[in-house]
This record gives sequence, C-alpha cells and structure tokens, in this order.
Amino acid sequence: MLPKVLKENVTESNFEEIYSILSKLHYDDLSSRTRKIVRERFVEIQKGNCYFCGKNLTIQPERKIEINWSLFPIGFDTYPVHLHHCHENSKCLGAVHAYCNAILWQYFGE
Repeated sequence: MLPKVLKENVTESNFEEIYSILSKLHYDDLSSRTRKIVRERFVEIQKGNCYFCGKNLTIQPERKIEINWSLFPIGFDTYPVHLHHCHENSKCLGAVHAYCNAILWQYFGE
C-alpha cells in the first residue's frame, strides 16, 4: 500500500518526503496502477522533463539513435512516458520517454 503522501501532488513542503519514498520503491513489487502513480510523481519532481535526456516529456525526442524494436515487447512504445528502474535492484529511478527507455535498455542494460 502506498503512503498517503504519494497520492498528493508534489509541493515544496512534501517534495523531499515524496522523493525519499519514491527512490526506495521496488518496481517489481508495484502493481500497474501504483506504477502509474509513481511515474506521475516522478514527472512532477522532474518538472516534466525526462530523467535521461532532460527534454520535456510531452514532446517526443528526436530519434537519432537506432533502436532494434524486435528486442522489446509488443506495445513497448504505446505509452509515451515510462517509469525507469534499475534491472539489478528494481529501484525506481525516474520518468523517461519510451524511446529513452529503449536506449537505456538496449545500449546500457538498464
């Protein structure tokens, strides 16, 4: 069960508490509904920018790096914003463009 504060919008007064909670969550333990909430809180904390490329998450990044889409599950890029997490320890890291998540996975194993 998520702490109540994660269901609130990020404010100056709860920013540190929310970030502290988010950075300790394990992606594999979260339901899809909870992942959505966590992703939304990361978007707020990141001021709407991608954790990886730093560009606004509402604008798709330029696709300058080739992606082998056959490596990814069908529908991987259906949702434009993903919750990035470490594949070694499952900790949530931030919100990223689907394309940036593909780069992180394909080229960096993240």
